[in-house]
Amino acid sequence: MTLTHGLVESSQKLRAPVLSPVCSAATNVEVDIAPARFYECTASFADFNLYQTPAFNIVMGAAQGAQTSNIVVWRGGLPIGACVLRIKTMPVLGWGVAYALGGPVWQRPGATADDLSAVLQAIRTEYGCRRGLSVWLMPRLWAESPAAELHQATFDANEFKPRPNHAPARTLLLDLRPPVDEIRQGLHRSWRRYLLKAERNGLEVRTDCTDESFAAFLPVYAELKKVKGFHGVDGEAMRRVNAALPESLRMQVTLCYRNGRLVAGQIASHLGDTALGIIGAANAEGREYHAAYLVWWQRLLGAKESGCRWYDMGGFDDQANPSVAQAKLRMGGRVATFLGEFRYEPSPQRAWFLHKLNNLRRRLRRP
Repeated sequence: MTLTHGLVESSQKLRAPVLSPVCSAATNVEVDIAPARFYECTASFADFNLYQTPAFNIVMGAAQGAQTSNIVVWRGGLPIGACVLRIKTMPVLGWGVAYALGGPVWQRPGATADDLSAVLQAIRTEYGCRRGLSVWLMPRLWAESPAAELHQATFDANEFKPRPNHAPARTLLLDLRPPVDEIRQGLHRSWRRYLLKAERNGLEVRTDCTDESFAAFLPVYAELKKVKGFHGVDGEAMRRVNAALPESLRMQVTLCYRNGRLVAGQIASHLGDTALGIIGAANAEGREYHAAYLVWWQRLLGAKESGCRWYDMGGFDDQANPSVAQAKLRMGGRVATFLGEFRYEPSPQRAWFLHKLNNLRRRLRRP
């Protein structure tokens, strides 16, 4: 079996630890292992993603005053699931939340709902029962999937309930499996027209994963945020995340130049079977010469060449940002709705208190 990113050539190279079983006689659990080993254990999961890397959670958790923990579940000598969680506790009371964005990951070849159930049980046992934390999970599962009802029932059977009064987020997924010509033909005719103009504008595109390229892109992104008046992703934090990742897992930085001047760029992560768009921007000159279209197209080609089957365009909100949403739709992707956020709560009283506290914090953050 060829595993993602070439970290290991065969899953047989991973040896299960000799530990006391948590979920069943055939299931063992490791907690808080070294990042390097975690990356090795998750190499075969199709749903492995940037948000489930120790690097992302350590960097983002430090800014929030949160600790980072991880868990790997084994069966039959192979890892069947894993999760990285950020843990935030309340002073004095000692209550806390263990939160996982994009996790758990468990979709390996031959995976079943029983594997997902074992992983959820291990997470609930370690963080909910043993540590007494509320556990909030937002997996990369889709409401449109034929298995959505089965997945939801599996969370429910393990006492993870959907977050109340919460509309799941949406994104756009573009299928990269067809031939390149077919993908290009699937672009809206106006999108293809702007792409053709960009290709004729003498633009130069370069891609690597270096810190120097990441740093060069950030002023372009900062300028766009200022012009458009949005908060966006913390580019400097993402730069620190990229520096902390193993080189083979680092984000791809695509930069576009005109006459030697940087005019546009995009940063994407190629983990698992899905490329994930993180940040994209073009300055005034880049917008004049339609550089973003060429950058997007090169990123799609790069993701396909790296073996990704899908491209997640990094969110879709046709209410708050209709122009960007329309541009993404015209690339031929389909709207995908996350299955939702699932929560295990040790007690209803604590769940009610944390819900009220989160609402208060959100109101205090509003300008």
